[in-house]
Amino acid sequence: MVNRNISDKRKTAFYLGTVISGIGLLLFASSFLIVAVAILSQNPKIGAGMVITGPLGFFGIVVGQFIRRIGSQGLAGSGILLDPVQAREDIEPWSRMSGGVIKDTLDEAGLDLAKLTANIGNSSNDTELPFDEKLRRLHKLHEDGILSDAEYQQEKAELLANN
Repeated sequence: MVNRNISDKRKTAFYLGTVISGIGLLLFASSFLIVAVAILSQNPKIGAGMVITGPLGFFGIVVGQFIRRIGSQGLAGSGILLDPVQAREDIEPWSRMSGGVIKDTLDEAGLDLAKLTANIGNSSNDTELPFDEKLRRLHKLHEDGILSDAEYQQEKAELLANN
């Protein structure tokens, strides 16, 4: 059976990666602040700190995002391990969530997925159409010249008799 929950190890990796990325972003941004202070104070020695904080911050952002991705999608789901079965298990919670989002959207639009898919494979999908829609479609076929007057009258009589 597929585990439908994200493990605590993956959650920890995700949050740890987020923290490392945040620290890296602060370090990277601080390098610009160091340069601004060096320019304003006209002391080039202060700007030397940028040589360390800029690359270190950038490295922290990259490593943090890498760890974060492993935490959110698992080792196989993020593409580090080449195991399609494990990858499917790793991303299963996200796949299920995507289906839930689509279902919520259909529910909000007032569409019933069960009714929409009930007639798939049936040769006549108009069995679920309301009477007035069937009549309109029949009239449109007659107007377009697809049905002759006699055929139209016969189909219309059958439709009225059945309803």
